[in-house]
Amino acid sequence: SLGRPTRWNWTFEGGTPSTSNEQNPTVTYSTAGKYKVTLVASNDMNTSTAEQEGYITVLPGKDIVLFYPFEGDSKDMGPNAIHPEILKLGDNMDVNFNAPARKEGFTCAEFRSKDNQNYAFLSLPDNDALDFQATPVTTSFWVKTSNKTAANLGVFQHGAGPNASTDGKNKQTWFRFQKSSPFIRYVIEYSGLSGNWTDYKTKGEWHHYVCVHTNGSTYLYIDGVKAAEALNKGLKPIDRKPYFIGAMYRGAEGSRSYENFMDGYIDDYLVYNRAFTAAEAKALYDSMK
Repeated sequence: SLGRPTRWNWTFEGGTPSTSNEQNPTVTYSTAGKYKVTLVASNDMNTSTAEQEGYITVLPGKDIVLFYPFEGDSKDMGPNAIHPEILKLGDNMDVNFNAPARKEGFTCAEFRSKDNQNYAFLSLPDNDALDFQATPVTTSFWVKTSNKTAANLGVFQHGAGPNASTDGKNKQTWFRFQKSSPFIRYVIEYSGLSGNWTDYKTKGEWHHYVCVHTNGSTYLYIDGVKAAEALNKGLKPIDRKPYFIGAMYRGAEGSRSYENFMDGYIDDYLVYNRAFTAAEAKALYDSMK
């Protein structure tokens, strides 16, 4: 046996510090992107070198609201600790946070809801940081849908949905796949409809989506490319609650009916309290692909 390493020599491209002899160093990065890491591990008998291009991914930190990497759990790694709970009904229904992700060695969230008697999805707690009444918002995520036939697959719904508010007006945003169309629809909805939709078809593959709402206009980017936009529709308020990932709903609290359940996988879910530009949406995709 060559034994275990007793010395470590790390090199972190773009990091601070750029080198370290600690076994488990802490490194910070000032710029978003993908960075190479090199490790030379040795003992008195042997030396081994490992080098990984793009091993570390650094996300934009400015105005981040939440980040769910879904690495074995649903913990929020952002600054506001918005940890969701699982709403579930039916035998053996749950969200699997150990499903294989798009990158080898990583995990994601697997949703396998069937109907309104057999479901499991995420419900976010009320938080001031989720109040987008009159402010820009960017939502980013990776999704791989199942190959099963389904009318609608909801990725997220945030705000007052159908029949939920006392004034009868929807004040919400949502994103879902409508396989029967087939359309992807990203919507900001008040008394009317303001949103994006495109006939981009899904075939059970991983894709990256960035949804942007700012000053009454909405933009949808798919794999770093703008796929659709709806301009100058008027600023629409989004109620701060409820916020669901993996399903949608209608009805007031206490009498809600859940629907449009996700059947597939969601990974690296991000929300920012600002509007990403086209260049930022492309850079985010490039840093995570």
